[in-house]
Amino acid sequence: MQKNNETIDNLTRIGNSLHLQQNYLSYIKFHQNTQLIMIDVENFKQINDTFGHNIGDLYLKTVAQLLTKNFPDSLVTRVHGDEFIVLTNQNENQIEKTFSTIEEDIQELVKDKKIPTIFRINAGSALLDATNIDLTQEKADLMMYIAKSNGSFYQAFSEYDWKINEKEKKFLEQFNQLLKNEK
Repeated sequence: MQKNNETIDNLTRIGNSLHLQQNYLSYIKFHQNTQLIMIDVENFKQINDTFGHNIGDLYLKTVAQLLTKNFPDSLVTRVHGDEFIVLTNQNENQIEKTFSTIEEDIQELVKDKKIPTIFRINAGSALLDATNIDLTQEKADLMMYIAKSNGSFYQAFSEYDWKINEKEKKFLEQFNQLLKNEK
């Protein structure tokens, strides 16, 4: 997978969203059952507001390094802000163990005074549908927010949660349509 200046995130030095778009098909061609993982840094704005943007940047670089180290043979990208996407051939149990290792790595970095305070990441995964990466990303994103709301660092895709989400979206669409019709 080739990287050039257009496909490298300037801060973290990993691939960016363009790199993901250009390389996900070739990745899944060689990896069966690819999982798409959405990741963000919990309370990232608070980190920036408390410690400054230089420390916020350090945390983003740290996340990129930890993801690259702990997801070998995976496609690791920073898509924007504090959000990352990993394409991996690890299964859900392996992914959960990997995030436990990352949590331990973060604690070690604080202990070694390489970062000022512990931070958490939240992640959600879904099996990649090669025909619709956007839908897969939406599913993984929902799982990430469910993990965040449950106080956990990782949540694998749940068809049940997805159906509830779809029902809520449909209800909101119908409600908005009713509001428009009353005007």
